[in-house]
Amino acid sequence: MQALLVRPNGVWLGLGPLGALGSGLQRLDLANLTVAAPLLTDRAPASNFISAIAVGAPQTRFAGQVLLGLGSRSQAGLGAGLAQLKLNDPEDDSDDRWTRFSTVGTDGDGKAPWTGLAGDNVQALLLEPERLWLGSLETQWDAAAKSFRDGGLSVWDTAAWTARGFDAAMPAAPGLKDGSVAALAAGCDGGIWVGTGNPFDNLGSGVHVLKPGASVHQKTQDTWSQFVFPGLTSDNTAAIDIDCAQGLAWVASRHHVTRPDGLGGAGGQLFGGGVARYDLTAKTWERSDSRQGLESYADGTLYAEGLAVLAAPAGKAWVGGFGTRALSQRKLLEDAPFWPAVLNLGRANVWQNRVFARTGMVSALERDAKGRLWVATSRGGMAREGQDPDSWRSDLEPAGLFVFQGNAMDAELPTALPQMNESLVANDISALAMGNGDEFWIGTEGWGLMRYREDGRPPTPTATFALPSTATALPPTATDTPTATPELSPTPTLNGSATREVTPTLRPTGTAGTPKSRKLWLPLLAQTRVRR
Repeated sequence: MQALLVRPNGVWLGLGPLGALGSGLQRLDLANLTVAAPLLTDRAPASNFISAIAVGAPQTRFAGQVLLGLGSRSQAGLGAGLAQLKLNDPEDDSDDRWTRFSTVGTDGDGKAPWTGLAGDNVQALLLEPERLWLGSLETQWDAAAKSFRDGGLSVWDTAAWTARGFDAAMPAAPGLKDGSVAALAAGCDGGIWVGTGNPFDNLGSGVHVLKPGASVHQKTQDTWSQFVFPGLTSDNTAAIDIDCAQGLAWVASRHHVTRPDGLGGAGGQLFGGGVARYDLTAKTWERSDSRQGLESYADGTLYAEGLAVLAAPAGKAWVGGFGTRALSQRKLLEDAPFWPAVLNLGRANVWQNRVFARTGMVSALERDAKGRLWVATSRGGMAREGQDPDSWRSDLEPAGLFVFQGNAMDAELPTALPQMNESLVANDISALAMGNGDEFWIGTEGWGLMRYREDGRPPTPTATFALPSTATALPPTATDTPTATPELSPTPTLNGSATREVTPTLRPTGTAGTPKSRKLWLPLLAQTRVRR
């Protein structure tokens, strides 16, 4: 409980969050000491932890919808499932409709084993014209069965749900060999590339390729294949991107933990990591880590940390991670979470890079309709003291979004996007997605969802929220109106011949220097405001 208001006809209770979900506002009747159902806004995501975003294309089943994976990469228990946002009129948020789907709500009997959504900590979304694929992490440990009760791959076509998980009782059966799905990508032949791994125990079973049968809900029709280390740089997959034009598949991986006993127990040494390129025609792998010039933190047999990957022209790829080869283990611990984020461009043993000082890690990469590369950075939620938002530091140091024009690493936009909390809801970015037209969607680790527009239209005020009429003694509500904010423009500084380091600088406030085409941020936060 975070707030209490006593009135003659009842008591209003303002409740804090329960895990990743807001608890809302409740009324206590003093006459019979009963508590009414919680009141929550119906025009906001159920959670501010956004791990994945998918936007429905026109003339498809999901047209006019934004799908959000409500997961967390900083705390395993902060997953809240899937959020479906129906935009209706994209210019007016008053008719937005939000729906949340969870493991309990999509399961036949409402208890594990889950048959609908495989796990609430959703980390990956793959949206096809007629169905949505979801990847979830293992978070619910069953001590009696000595296995996880959740995690895996799910598919939803708006009419039915089907889950595909790891069966610990039958580990040799066809299907996933690990219950944590961290990455998804569409293959060039109708297959679904499923990357297993997670940031909590650094285990995984590499990449699985699923080819469904005539019905995605008939698991007996599935055909599975698997890629593992040493073809991959690690079995702990973080991201996948398929370049069908070039006939290539790219897989970025964190280091994994070896299992020396062969019995599936945790332990062993930290090993591998980096990026691998698969030639779909020749069926051969090409690996890159710090030993081949990929810039990343490395220590001993931990060779690199690949967190994000995006195919680039000419058979190359952008690979995001954190740290440099010069970063010592001591400095890694001392400076956490303010590590240098790093972006690589290249292939094989030819790489160039850009380092963003003190921004944490590159968490997501995306291209927009103008061909620009968006680079999201995050400190992984680790700049907070705990789960309670009231204890979180403001953390106003530079981070957030960086934008590159074209394919050159040093061709940054003259006026890049804002990178501080004065314009962004937060600088802890976890997910990016290109919308329809001129929209871009940005998800954060604990701070909600943002929509970016670049067409110069004025901000659309959000609706006024009011308490129920029974609360006449409460103060009047306010109207939330987004306001224009100053922009930031990063100033690149050269740091050696191979590494370029960026230090963002503030643009002066005022009308001078403000572009005619206003860049508009519309934050969409999970809050406990109540609609009449």
